[in-house]
Amino acid sequence: MTGSENLLWYCVRTRGIAKRSGWLTNIPFLEVPRRVSAKNDDVVEVNTLGYSPPIAADDYLVKFRNRQRGIVGVELQYANKRVRFSPSYMIASNLNFERALQKFLTKTGVSQKEFSKSGTAFALKGRQYLMTADCKLRSELTRVRRVYRQDLSKTGVVSKNLFLE
Repeated sequence: MTGSENLLWYCVRTRGIAKRSGWLTNIPFLEVPRRVSAKNDDVVEVNTLGYSPPIAADDYLVKFRNRQRGIVGVELQYANKRVRFSPSYMIASNLNFERALQKFLTKTGVSQKEFSKSGTAFALKGRQYLMTADCKLRSELTRVRRVYRQDLSKTGVVSKNLFLE
């Protein structure tokens, strides 16, 4: 199902280590830690996500670029088969969009040719948060491209060697 559902991905972490993760739909965002039984020392990472318009399978690797990893997730569909990868999962797993497609094909048994002919992809865009076990918002995560510091002292040109991570 795409479109109207309230789509949430979560990851429960204890002292920074991922313990469990999954998908939830149609529950209030602030109830996620309670619904996933987070304990006192847990932090819950939550992605609130919405769908893009459908993207044809033959446009998949053109529309999804590596620089979007951690910012955009993806849902891949073929017939009644569907696999989702959240932005946070992709960055934490070092999973690029090409490998996400390969995981989908392996998990579903769909061939590359079948997917290219009749598959669909959706970008999963939204916001990412850290929450405490008692359902309080701790912080919003932001992921951006590299920021370049300007060094105009000699040439008047931005030095690409001075990027900040």
